Amino acid sequence: MIKQTSISKTPWTFSPYNQSEWEKSKNRVMFVGAEPNGNKKFKNEEGLVTDMGEWFRKGFEGNGTFYKRTMIMLDEILPHINDEERKNHMRFVDLKITAGDETAELDDVLKHVKREDFSPIVNEFFNSINYPHYVVFTGRISHNIWNKIRLNKIDGIKFNDKSKAVLMPHPNPRFKPSGHKELTLASKSLNINNISNKFKPIMKNLWRWSLNGKWIE
Repeated sequence: MIKQTSISKTPWTFSPYNQSEWEKSKNRVMFVGAEPNGNKKFKNEEGLVTDMGEWFRKGFEGNGTFYKRTMIMLDEILPHINDEERKNHMRFVDLKITAGDETAELDDVLKHVKREDFSPIVNEFFNSINYPHYVVFTGRISHNIWNKIRLNKIDGIKFNDKSKAVLMPHPNPRFKPSGHKELTLASKSLNINNISNKFKPIMKNLWRWSLNGKWIE
């Protein structure tokens, strides 16, 4: 049995930024992280916010590293869509659907992903009728779990073969990230209208951009 702390018991949901537009979109972009940061509390008129879609809709910490660097990647993935509408095509999910603290740990996230009550939720992220066309796995933990799912090492979770994906750093990594300029430059290689973009079929060996500024296959 997994030991639960008061933080880890906090459930999160992961609605798209705009549900109705997401369902119609031909360019659905889903970012995948490890776990929500339960150390940060955000409130709206209805109380404590524990939905990632609401977090982005309200623009909490709009000037913060996590928000800003997620938007940098999205802007370069969908540059043909205007600024006001671009977020309508995004969703941000976490593999561990309960909140942790500022530093996620692989073993803890993996245990939660494998739970029989949680794995169907994670599987839905990738396999609902509104599956993501493009998946951005952010951070080493999501990279590790992507590979385990790809190799059928996690029961109950599969990828949709129609999705394409890439491995990117977490928007707010543990150590000092490279500047926004470097991330912007790397993210230009994700432009879906560019035939040479770095997205590959999700079951293949994916491209990974490292924080030292190199693409690695």
